Amino acid sequence: MCWRNNIYSKIQLLCSEKKSLIFTRQEFGDRFLDDLKKEYPQNNTVDSSINRTLQELRDSKQLEFISYGKYRFIKSDSVSDQQSHKVHAEENKLSVDNDYASIITFSINNIVEDGCFINREYLI
Repeated sequence: MCWRNNIYSKIQLLCSEKKSLIFTRQEFGDRFLDDLKKEYPQNNTVDSSINRTLQELRDSKQLEFISYGKYRFIKSDSVSDQQSHKVHAEENKLSVDNDYASIITFSINNIVEDGCFINREYLI
């Protein structure tokens, strides 16, 4: 597996383990640095390679830079999900103000599909 794909899959794993699309560079390094050093023993600059790859993934819109050392993983199907959610939006919506002062709107369906642990009838 190439370096970039390996980092991408490890980000997916980290986000899955955390049950969050937001992660820090520190969390990634704590979780995978030793593994990457074993997988790429000839690479003497694993830390720098991780940083470069995070920047590349950010530039290719696979990650969103939130703040220093903090990223949001962007699922590969997020564009089609967003279009689908606009078409199937419910009347009940929850708006969340994000770090960039824009509004992100979620329907009850979005919240339930994303794995909300609260029963649907309590959300309505």
